[in-house]
Amino acid sequence: MGIKGAKRNKGFFTRKAKRIAKALRTIEVKTTAMADEHSQNAFDKQGFTDKSFRPWAKRKREGRRKGRAILVDTSIMKNTTKARSRSTNKGFIITVSSPRAYAPYHNYGTDKIP
Repeated sequence: MGIKGAKRNKGFFTRKAKRIAKALRTIEVKTTAMADEHSQNAFDKQGFTDKSFRPWAKRKREGRRKGRAILVDTSIMKNTTKARSRSTNKGFIITVSSPRAYAPYHNYGTDKIP
């Protein structure tokens, strides 16, 4: 292969690499949106869906929240729970979280709350 062929191939591979990078970014954005929607659906359905649906435990006492969805009082946590992605050298990582201090207690429970 001559110099012209090498330059042509370099351009070819550069274009392919840019197309692949763009496709990976599109996959990252769409997957993050899917994770965000999945998280919001958990609040709406009142349970987790992995392989099958697992409803959240019912409240022991209803009180003023009678008839309201589990984990939704003011909707602050629901509205602040977001999926975010960050790129790594191996791909990307998606994290779904809320900045609310009480979010881990709802997600993992405590000794007194299952």
